[in-house]
Amino acid sequence: MKRKAEQRISKALILLICTGLILVIAVTVWVNMNSVRSIRNLVRSTTTENITELTVSKAQYLDEKIHSEMLALQSLSSSLGEGKDVLSCQNLLKEYKDRRRASCIWVSDMEGNYLNTGCHEDILQEKRELFEGALRGEEGISDVFLGELGRRQVLFQTPVYQNGQVVGGVYEAYPVESLQNAYGGSTYSDAGYSYVLDSSGSIVLAPLRFSYLQIYDNIRDVLKDGGNKTEAVNQFIEALQSGAKGSAVFDFEEEPQFLSFIPLQEKEGWYFVTVIPLSMVEKDGTAIVGMTAHMGAAIVIAVVFSLSVLFAFVLYRNKKARDYDDYIRNIYQAIAQNIDTVIFIVDARTLRVEYAFENAETVLGIMPQAFSEPDRKNESEFYKAFSNILTERLTDKLMKVFPIYNDLLDKQMWLKITALPVNLMGDTKYIFAATDVTQEQQIQENLNAAVAAAENANASKSMFLSNMSHDIRTPMNAIVGMTKLAEANMEDRVKVEDCLHKIDISSKHLLNLINDVLDMSKIESGKMTLTSEPFSLAELIQGDCAILQPQCRSRQQTFEVETRNVRHEYLVGDAMRLNQVFLNLLSNASKFTPASGKILFTIRELPQRDSRYAAFRFEVADTGVGISEEFLTRIFVPFERESNSRQNQIEGTGLGLVIAKNIIEAMGGQISVKSNIGQGTVFTIEAEIQIAQEDAEGSCDLEVLEGLKVLVVDSRPEEGAFILNNLKGYGMSAEHVLTGEDAVKYAQNKPCDLIVMERDIPGMGGMEAVRQIRDVAGNAPKILFVVPSDCADSSSFDGEGKPDAVIQRPIFKSTLYQKIASLFGKQDGDNRKHASQKIFSGRRFLLVEDNELNREIASQLLELAGAAVECAMDGKDGAEAFEEKEENYYDAIFMDIQMPVMNGYEAAKHIRASAHPQAKSIPIVAMSANAFSEDVRTALESGMNAHVGKPIDMDTLANVLAGLL
Repeated sequence: MKRKAEQRISKALILLICTGLILVIAVTVWVNMNSVRSIRNLVRSTTTENITELTVSKAQYLDEKIHSEMLALQSLSSSLGEGKDVLSCQNLLKEYKDRRRASCIWVSDMEGNYLNTGCHEDILQEKRELFEGALRGEEGISDVFLGELGRRQVLFQTPVYQNGQVVGGVYEAYPVESLQNAYGGSTYSDAGYSYVLDSSGSIVLAPLRFSYLQIYDNIRDVLKDGGNKTEAVNQFIEALQSGAKGSAVFDFEEEPQFLSFIPLQEKEGWYFVTVIPLSMVEKDGTAIVGMTAHMGAAIVIAVVFSLSVLFAFVLYRNKKARDYDDYIRNIYQAIAQNIDTVIFIVDARTLRVEYAFENAETVLGIMPQAFSEPDRKNESEFYKAFSNILTERLTDKLMKVFPIYNDLLDKQMWLKITALPVNLMGDTKYIFAATDVTQEQQIQENLNAAVAAAENANASKSMFLSNMSHDIRTPMNAIVGMTKLAEANMEDRVKVEDCLHKIDISSKHLLNLINDVLDMSKIESGKMTLTSEPFSLAELIQGDCAILQPQCRSRQQTFEVETRNVRHEYLVGDAMRLNQVFLNLLSNASKFTPASGKILFTIRELPQRDSRYAAFRFEVADTGVGISEEFLTRIFVPFERESNSRQNQIEGTGLGLVIAKNIIEAMGGQISVKSNIGQGTVFTIEAEIQIAQEDAEGSCDLEVLEGLKVLVVDSRPEEGAFILNNLKGYGMSAEHVLTGEDAVKYAQNKPCDLIVMERDIPGMGGMEAVRQIRDVAGNAPKILFVVPSDCADSSSFDGEGKPDAVIQRPIFKSTLYQKIASLFGKQDGDNRKHASQKIFSGRRFLLVEDNELNREIASQLLELAGAAVECAMDGKDGAEAFEEKEENYYDAIFMDIQMPVMNGYEAAKHIRASAHPQAKSIPIVAMSANAFSEDVRTALESGMNAHVGKPIDMDTLANVLAGLL
């Protein structure tokens, strides 16, 4: 404590000495600077006044000289006016010239006749404008001009009067040297000189030192070459033009120059300028200022020396104390820099912090001095809370760990406080140690969370395995059971066919379960990739409708598909994955919707944000059981299935929605869901899909449609407008009405070729409208009914209300064209229908398959379809079998992938690289259980033409071959 008191006294004394030293120096410097400034200003002011008086005096000499010459010329004019003829005074003019030392004297009458004293005769003609003033009754002095022999002169002139009238003029050419002699060449001890300028800055009378060598024509050029600011030069010229007098400082002749200027009285627009180097102006002041500065410096040095001696004495006396303090401080700093713990020393009696480690700011966000000098205005809650901890009284060792929010660092912290009372030099102190254990606590919490997540994952996977066990055993039980029943009823063909049908359904369901698990495995490993191939959105949607419609019909559900403003049908992307998502959502909607419920699939094209991509919104809405609000938060979590009596009866892996979400996000889109218990669910997908380069109308023969007159009858304005715009795009003339009654009136008054009518139009209905239209218009217009997607074809209509054809919703531009073209005798050759299995008949195929059972199944299916099949055991045998046969022996090769010796990829590359005539053209179709998109891509990259997944679907295989053969 005593040492601290001494240290405080020393610091105060040092501070006092330093303050006094600074004040003394500051006052001395201030006084000295003010004195110097005052002396300089006084000297400069006095010198400026003297120069101004000198300028005025010299200007008066010049004014008197000009005035004297004018008086003499006026006297001559009077003498001339007394005579009878102003031109008969040659002797008088010569006498005047000699007496006044003029360059030349002229006398002119009003008719232009003149008399001179032997001057150059052309001067009067060359400078005619100079001589005109006197003839007008004006007198004065001209600007400088070049006279005889190129001498610089001025012209004095005055009129000659007789009887009060101007009868002529008398003129005196006067050399400028005589004017310059009037005011002298030099000034201020030959350091300065004078100019005469006009108001524009032009040099009228140059200094005598330049009288024979006129370097500059204008003072502006002199100042410009001196590097002066344009603004200052302009201000000087403006002062001349305004008739002001004053002074200025400019740089020229390699040093600053002082200019004093005043207008002349006898010649308007002329200025007398005195130029003196600024160094000469301030010469006396500089000497005085230098002497004053030396005196001030001597005083400052004396004061500084005295105080420095005193200061050194104080420093010397406290050196040991400072060294000790520095030693202790260095120890504390070294410790603080290498640990994350802040140490505080608190006096047990006053509870004041005597010392805090320097790392307090880094660890806690509080400056160390804030503890020893508490700031009551500090609004930080953390500072207040931590200060309260340091003021606790201790009786024994204390340790606690607690969370606290640090508003200074803006973060949540975990602090560990350790405190211990100790005795230091007879005084009781509290040693507090504060450690930031946030990272260690977070690690512990993360470990706990990881353990909990692992336990939850294990629980979820256990539940998943339990569910999968049930879901897999259910179709397996059906397959095994139905196989036994078929074996037991071999003679009953109907019973066997029923068993085989149910085995087929169960096997497909089992395949879907396996595919879901494999897809999820790919997603979790990050290996799922998407293909990018052209596809038709219309065909994809129609295929989904064909799959789902029978399911909904068997469950007595209404299934409808609607399109809204679909402008782009031909796209580029992974059609298989997109179809997987749609079928998953549609199948779920059907599963969880009771009988008489409704499922609505809406395809809407949104405004484009990028011309290369079409923006779509797909919605699958149902009126099913709905999803609880609690489960909505976990609906996209793997292996999760909502547990209730209804859902537990429905088979599934709980992976379909997870897979769908990952596929959509991989496409750059998003999927969302809204649901209410008992009201139904809506899944919404928004995605941008690349537009195909192929023009959707490229395969359409528009000639058969151009000029057709069409009436669109649809109660829904949006769908009616969509059909109308597409018809007009195909070159047809089309109009739109909303009711059947309006359609009948239209047909009665206007002929048309085709009526596209909504079957279930409100009012009289579509069939009644058709009957009445045919009554008034006959069979002239063809009738195309727009029907829901569950209506098959026109064969379901009877009587006069039967249409010529029907088109199912959803309506796409391409399907609308195909349907109308077929009505008017044009069958679109690009209609993509399932190829008939006749494609197999009479063909010979090479089947490369290592698995005996798979080889037997595939070969028999192909042979049942009418094909001849030859088999190879692995890729090497398959490649050799192909190379041994002549050209066109095989129509195609079906290639398995995973085989010994040589796999399918290697075999395909070997075949393509062989010398066989058909090596480049033989169709090679991958037929493998490796059915992921990356497997398909790898197959194509190896030289294969297509990929068909196992188990083999003969319709799919027929479609593939139809495109290759």
